[in-house]
Amino acid sequence: MKLIGRLCFFVFFFSSLYSQNGDKGKISGEAFIDYFYNISRDTVHSKLPNTALKEVQDFNAFEFRRVTFTYDYDFSSIFQSRVRFEANQSSSTGNSVTPYIKDLFLKWKNIFDGSDLIFGIQPPPSFEVSESYWQFRSLEKTIMDLRNIASSRDMGLALKGKLDNEGFLSYWVTFANNSNLGPEIDKYKRVYLHLNITPMKDMNITLYSDYKFRTKISQLNSSNQSVVSLNNDVITSVAFIGIRDEDFSCGIEGILQMSRNGYSISNANQTSYSTLNGFGLSVFGNYQIIENINLLGRFDYYDPNSKVDFDSRNFIVLGLSFLAEKNIRIIPNVLLETYQNNSTTAFESSITGRLTVHFVY
Repeated sequence: MKLIGRLCFFVFFFSSLYSQNGDKGKISGEAFIDYFYNISRDTVHSKLPNTALKEVQDFNAFEFRRVTFTYDYDFSSIFQSRVRFEANQSSSTGNSVTPYIKDLFLKWKNIFDGSDLIFGIQPPPSFEVSESYWQFRSLEKTIMDLRNIASSRDMGLALKGKLDNEGFLSYWVTFANNSNLGPEIDKYKRVYLHLNITPMKDMNITLYSDYKFRTKISQLNSSNQSVVSLNNDVITSVAFIGIRDEDFSCGIEGILQMSRNGYSISNANQTSYSTLNGFGLSVFGNYQIIENINLLGRFDYYDPNSKVDFDSRNFIVLGLSFLAEKNIRIIPNVLLETYQNNSTTAFESSITGRLTVHFVY
């Protein structure tokens, strides 16, 4: 009830703003609502690291994974703003669900020819393009978001725009806290770089990298008891190719993440460090088999540490999307996650069946 009361307050408040400001303001939002049933889980599933599917076997529930309330306001043709609130069951405290600010930014359009400046809580350029080709965020996050390689929001300053008049090349640069939606707790920042190539109308190629600054590691040299500071920064590189038209959309995304001196081995009184390499691959697509009905699928492979065996994961999404009415989709879907077996144990796959309703307003 508290959530309903808060959302009613937001609706009333922004509706008042909207009525006062006429065409300058716009209210919108969306919701993901599910019924799910966990068909299969391994008996030691809760002890496995890096799992995308949670909870235990036979657990089932009705839930909402997301509800958003967005207010866009144009101060003028130059300055635009957005405030977005979101609530989901992972943001619950006790028996209540707490809405939180998801977006809060001001955009200065055409600060110079073809480029916009954005300041505030905003999406970084990590996976916005691939998510637009995936088209079913209502079912699952993209691989970078799902595996916590990059966050969907950060607080900072961004510059984005075109590098040519035809729109063949565009860029996006962000300098931010790397604190997701929380307050900054250290001096270290994250720099995001994104280059978008559009060789033809229905094709998109994205090259992306970010550099995450972190505190250095102190290593003790046992031979002379001296202390050496080691770089512990993280570099993430991504390549994406997407193709779409009126009837289908597909994409492939490859990810390499390097954590400098992120892998350690202790031997006697000495700890040695080396680069930790993680790798991810996502392939997805959907096709309109008949009017208003789309068949969709996705396969992810994720290995968080190439120097360690038995930790890779496969993740599969299959579904059938029915467009019941404009902006309303009903999607029966199945989620499957498999786990690399170790030398002594074969882990049972996790399977969840789900019915998802996605609507936009």
